[in-house]
Amino acid sequence: MAEPELFVICPNCGSEVSPYVTECPYCGNRLRKRAPDLKKDRKQREKAAKKAEKDAEKQRKRTKSLLTGRGGGAELPEYLSGSRPPIAVSLLILASIAISVASRARGFPPVDWVFGSDLSNRPWLLFTSPFIFESFGYGFVSLLAIAMFGSGLERRFGAAAVIAIWLVCGAAGVVAEHLMAPDTLIANGSIAISVGMMAAWLVHVLQREDLRDYDPYGLIAVSAVLFAMPLVTDEASVWMIVGGLIGGTFCGFVLLLRTASG
Repeated sequence: MAEPELFVICPNCGSEVSPYVTECPYCGNRLRKRAPDLKKDRKQREKAAKKAEKDAEKQRKRTKSLLTGRGGGAELPEYLSGSRPPIAVSLLILASIAISVASRARGFPPVDWVFGSDLSNRPWLLFTSPFIFESFGYGFVSLLAIAMFGSGLERRFGAAAVIAIWLVCGAAGVVAEHLMAPDTLIANGSIAISVGMMAAWLVHVLQREDLRDYDPYGLIAVSAVLFAMPLVTDEASVWMIVGGLIGGTFCGFVLLLRTASG
């Protein structure tokens, strides 16, 4: 903020005189028509001081956001500051890995019972077949995305919500594949779970938090890899992704309603 003038220069004699007089005391030259309004001048200085303080506070917040690596959006909720491990997500991923490894032993009866696409005779395959993947690359990408977005969902809503999202999105992917491509022999729905959890996470973050608090380029990269999976492997399909997106979006809005009512 600019300091008030201590003196002014008389244009007639060049003397330094008080800024609050109307005539020069040395030569009598008229400096101004009327004396300044001291009360108005004080209010202007106070207003300028408040504005400067607000600007300084904004700058401090911007500097803090840069130092902490965040995007300058709203503060993260309290539930994100804890260190609670994502137990449900970890157990689901471990179960998927264990069943997938066991599926390579073709004579293992439980695998034949939980794996396949014969939904008309074995409707439970809606919830069991998404646990299985055949290729390492497909499983790695799907489970990595599930770990990323599922961990965030579990920290926000708990283990039960993550398990429900897993089952709903996996089943939605298998159903979409069965309806749109009924000749498919195997429906591995883990890609549907990964994109579904991403959709549920995005719905909540866009509505209740601030997407600037996360790395947009990383999110775009993960999304691009997931959506490109049908081009790389036959295990993933466009219809599984569509089904997972529908299921995840539905779950995301259900969680929003739960948050609003709670």
